[in-house]
Amino acid sequence: LGDEGALVLAQSETLCFLDLSGNQLSAASALALAPNTTLKSLILSYNHLGNRGAIALARNTTLLELYLSYNEIREAGAIALAKNVTLNILDLNYNYVE
Repeated sequence: LGDEGALVLAQSETLCFLDLSGNQLSAASALALAPNTTLKSLILSYNHLGNRGAIALARNTTLLELYLSYNEIREAGAIALAKNVTLNILDLNYNYVE
């Protein structure tokens, strides 16, 4: 699917659950998905979002569940996500957070 497909899906005004695991997505996809206000659950595990992508997603105020395992996220990205007050579930397994 890649970033190009994620950019198209990010514009959806009806999706509330989206699983884009293992699609070689970069921070560009996270930047496109972050402003979406209809998504409630987003699974982006096994991609390459890094800190830039995590920080962008941390700004979303409508997501309730966010799964970001295996995304090369480090401390700065994890800290930004920890400050999000709307998330009920946050999965950061297998990143570079100490």
